Amino acid sequence: MSILLHGIVLKRIPLPAGDKRLTLLTRERGIVEVYARHTGNKKSRYAASFEALAYSEFTLFEGRSNLYVESADLLENFFALRENLTAFTLAAYFCELCRYVLPTEDNAPECLQLLLNMLSMLAQKKRSESFLRAVFELRLLALSGFSPDFSGCFLCGEPISENAYFFPLEGTVCCAHCFSENEKSGGLFLPRPAFLAIFHVITAPAKKICSFTLNEKSEKIFCQAASAFCRCHADGRFPSLLLYETLSN
Repeated sequence: MSILLHGIVLKRIPLPAGDKRLTLLTRERGIVEVYARHTGNKKSRYAASFEALAYSEFTLFEGRSNLYVESADLLENFFALRENLTAFTLAAYFCELCRYVLPTEDNAPECLQLLLNMLSMLAQKKRSESFLRAVFELRLLALSGFSPDFSGCFLCGEPISENAYFFPLEGTVCCAHCFSENEKSGGLFLPRPAFLAIFHVITAPAKKICSFTLNEKSEKIFCQAASAFCRCHADGRFPSLLLYETLSN
């Protein structure tokens, strides 16, 4: 029986005889691995769907223990990203992070749409790479059950109304008053705009997560906070991220 899945290629591994093993993030099943047979011929009508970052409608059939590609209809390949090495490397990091958090059937539709939206904005250069990275990290982790708690100060419980301090490892925030009164250390200072930006990204409807702007100073802190939080809660070493940071510095 054929299975229809909509998915993007996160990783591909060449196999003997021109076959490929593809890791897909699919809307219907989350992360799945499929096998594409005899793909060595570049004139294959489905070859474009087997490239990294290709988003396609896949028709699969189930073998004894694996899924195999029967046909593929390419929907988007984000080709513009291949013309910019840093952007392409950042996109590869997005894919690695998706593979790390392993979206399931429950959150896969939202994770896939987030990835597609961020890749589109990255390809069109609608926002800075650092901004898109921060938004993607925060939102993907929130969708995966690792959302920071910005509901109030973790010491006094009051809502944050001014500047705050963020503790990435704990995923909590502290108001400036409690921070000074208790002589806390290790907190990352968050000016009010950066605090609101993080709260917006983790709580806003999907279509509005990028609908804000920050001045240069606040955006830098926003990005630093997102990266620190991601390092604490997605503690894998991502080769693509190391390469991206080398290229972008």
